[in-house]
Amino acid sequence: TKLIPDESNNTNNNNPSDNHELLPLLPDVIEDIMGYLLNSLHDPATIVRWSAAKGIGRLTERLPQICAEDVLDHLLQQIQRASPENTSIWQGSCLALGELARRGLLLPEQLEWVMTPVVLPALHYDHHHHHHHQSKSSGCTSTAAVRDAACYTYWAFCRAYAPTILQPYYETLSRALVVTSLLDREVNGRRAASAAFQESVGRQGGSSPDSINVITTADYISLGNRTDCYLRIAPLIFQYPQYQRPLLDHLRTRKLYHWDMDIEYSPVNVWESCCVNGRRKNQDYVNDVILFELLENSTNSDLRMRHGAVLGLAESFKSLDDKSLPLNDNMQKLSNLVPTIEKLRLYRGRGGEIMRSALYYLLSSSCKKQKGPLVGFVDEQLRHSSETIQQAASKALRELTHTYFNRTPSPRLQKRVVDKYLRLVQTSTHLAETRGYALALGVLPRPLLVASVEVLESILQTLKQAAHPNARVGTIRDAETRRNALQALVAVVLQVGIPKNQSTNNDDSDSTTTTTTTTTLSSAQQRQSVFRALLKSLNDYNTDRRGDVGSWCRTEAMTGLVQLVIWAVPSSSSFSTVETTTIPILSIVGGLLKQLSEKLDHLRNHAGQQLQYLLTHSIWNNNKEHILLPDRIPLLQALQIDNNDSCDNESSSSSSSSSSPTTINWSDAKVTFPRVLKVATAVPSLLPSIVSGLVVSVGALTKAVQQPAERALLEWIRISDNSDDSSSTTTTTNSRAEALAKALLDLLSSKQATQKRVFLPLLKTYEILLHRRVFLQVTEFASSNKVLFDLISQQLITWQEQDQDDIACGLAATSVLLGLLSAHKNNDDDETTTTNNRRILEFVVGFLLHSEYPRIRKYTADQLYVRLLEEPGILIQLVEDNLDRIHNLLLQGAWELDDTTDDMCRELAECMNLSFVPRRRQRNQQQQQQQQQEEDDFFH
Repeated sequence: TKLIPDESNNTNNNNPSDNHELLPLLPDVIEDIMGYLLNSLHDPATIVRWSAAKGIGRLTERLPQICAEDVLDHLLQQIQRASPENTSIWQGSCLALGELARRGLLLPEQLEWVMTPVVLPALHYDHHHHHHHQSKSSGCTSTAAVRDAACYTYWAFCRAYAPTILQPYYETLSRALVVTSLLDREVNGRRAASAAFQESVGRQGGSSPDSINVITTADYISLGNRTDCYLRIAPLIFQYPQYQRPLLDHLRTRKLYHWDMDIEYSPVNVWESCCVNGRRKNQDYVNDVILFELLENSTNSDLRMRHGAVLGLAESFKSLDDKSLPLNDNMQKLSNLVPTIEKLRLYRGRGGEIMRSALYYLLSSSCKKQKGPLVGFVDEQLRHSSETIQQAASKALRELTHTYFNRTPSPRLQKRVVDKYLRLVQTSTHLAETRGYALALGVLPRPLLVASVEVLESILQTLKQAAHPNARVGTIRDAETRRNALQALVAVVLQVGIPKNQSTNNDDSDSTTTTTTTTTLSSAQQRQSVFRALLKSLNDYNTDRRGDVGSWCRTEAMTGLVQLVIWAVPSSSSFSTVETTTIPILSIVGGLLKQLSEKLDHLRNHAGQQLQYLLTHSIWNNNKEHILLPDRIPLLQALQIDNNDSCDNESSSSSSSSSSPTTINWSDAKVTFPRVLKVATAVPSLLPSIVSGLVVSVGALTKAVQQPAERALLEWIRISDNSDDSSSTTTTTNSRAEALAKALLDLLSSKQATQKRVFLPLLKTYEILLHRRVFLQVTEFASSNKVLFDLISQQLITWQEQDQDDIACGLAATSVLLGLLSAHKNNDDDETTTTNNRRILEFVVGFLLHSEYPRIRKYTADQLYVRLLEEPGILIQLVEDNLDRIHNLLLQGAWELDDTTDDMCRELAECMNLSFVPRRRQRNQQQQQQQQQEEDDFFH
């Protein structure tokens, strides 16, 4: 219903000026409501602004035309007076304009006041203000909401007006919508712009024949990923001439100088494609306008402008050859750009790090266009404390040295570059220097690396020492130095190469050619030393306050080993026993399987990808090469990898491996652990490697890893008990349990078990297996009880003497040692059983029950009481009539109190007829307080 009666048919109202007399007929409440709705358009809450816009549309629809004009004037004035940071007014006004347009309340002659001054700027509205990152929590409007509202406004115009009315604005706004749909920073903005463009093409009848292709290419699903929009879809749309200039202008004026660094870096990749392809039809515009503007802004005092201009220049010249370069003053300015910026000191102070990264990116992209090699400038930043700067500087050093020094070096150059880098890696105590220069050794060109046999050997030796898990920089074990050294070591070996016609029987290091042009890694001893260094890095489990930083080195070692295997196999003309030992393929596969069995998800995923890449690579297509890996087919079948997924790419990086046709989620413990244990069945020689990694997962704290690992291990043993033929002997039935028991005992007696990282999970694994009675029928396990007890007890005593004892290890050891107690069965082994039980009980009473930690004492007493109830026969040969007294001491004794512990342990040993040897370390008052604090921290 109309709020104002329609008096257009009134015969007394023939004067047009009498229309103004309708205004006084409006009730005051209507004006108050309209004023309240207009003020609500800049409310902090989006729901309020949206409701106010709809209310304005509904109310204006029932008012005279003169009132609609007043509302429009108010909206336009509100936008003009608003500051650029006031996103609420912009969004609310755009929503109100959209509601007015939907109802046809804007006359055609009024569209020119709305389209170009309001809708077009709102489509590209992206101002930086301090409310941006707090928009969701504080109720402030983000700039993406303004762009979304502008898309809605244009969508409403397309639905409400005929094509002839919107024809003057169609081309400009359609191109702006396409640009927004491709390059907007938010997924909602991209999809809203795509929907508005699709509506305009459908309703207005797009004049361009490519409109349908744009809609199908940039659809709702494909626009969901911003990286995909920039790298794949935008270059496809750029092929259409009508969108080239708008895309170039938008990238040049907005995205390259964007206040968000993520957005500023994202379009630089598409900028290269746009500039190169844009020269075909916009050569003068790109060379004279765009490049000139970028060169001018590269020395701008504004960091944002300067940084974006340098990135744009880097991408502009990245893929251009000398024939494509513009022959004008711009090239002269580009060649002097780095010295100019250095002279003006524009990469120092606030924002200096991001400017340095951009400059190095420019050097690596346009080193042929620069004046001089500028190695000194890059050299200086290799010791920078920022890892990002070091990575960028190393890339620039690679391009510069390969451009200017790809020939036989002079003694001065050799001393200036290689000798300097080697000396600093070997002797420097500054972490940033060893990290940067170790990385730099891996990017040098081949002539610098093989200047002589001595130089190559010195480089390899230096990098192997720096990559060793125990290597130190001064007094610090630096993970970044070791990681960079591993990267450089692999890069040097790949750069140097192996002679194609070498003899496989040549193991003498003296056979290395002495000439510079043929110096290679021809010595089998050199190759073996490189493989050994990488295999040692697979055991890098160093930690610091950041956590398991050794995982960085293990990741690089896995990648490097796979790369070197693929690199070395085709380099041999034939294979013999000697060549097989040169490439320790089984040790490499075992190392990868160990990492595939451990608890870190990202490490399992990387190990699985590298192993899959190695086993499916095309180097194994030739049957003569199967002598290196005869178990390849069983490995593929056990890991359930498709043998047809052959990889022909020569790089074994994680990205290439992840592009394998068959995608397996190796980070999922439920998927990985059962497959790994199938490998232990298919290739029994790999069981020790698998067990050494799997025990860490079985004893892990995270249930998401621990439970699947435990379940897979028990299922693997259970299947072995049920899958054999009924005619099989008992030895055959328990073959897996016996092999597992031997592998666990070997691991416990190895050097790895001296680390708590392995010892504690290993004890937890023993506890689980003993509780499930896995080793009950394994005769070898009963005979190895003495060895197992000796290893556990000696390790606990050693740690106590070194003041490194641990509550968690004591609790786990209690469960394992009590699980080793055996009841008497009236057979010939009674004497051995009695001896073993006596030794275990004496250690439990003298060490664990007499521990300085109350928690260990109480837990040991409770578990020993339960164990004696389960197996009363344990004490048959030791105790005759003291069982009740022993039970009362264990159950009712005050084991939490230090004062009574000694007397109770002596009484318990007397009741059990044991010799009591107290092993508690004496502590002073300060040490006792520290011990109490550690215990409180552990349990709270």
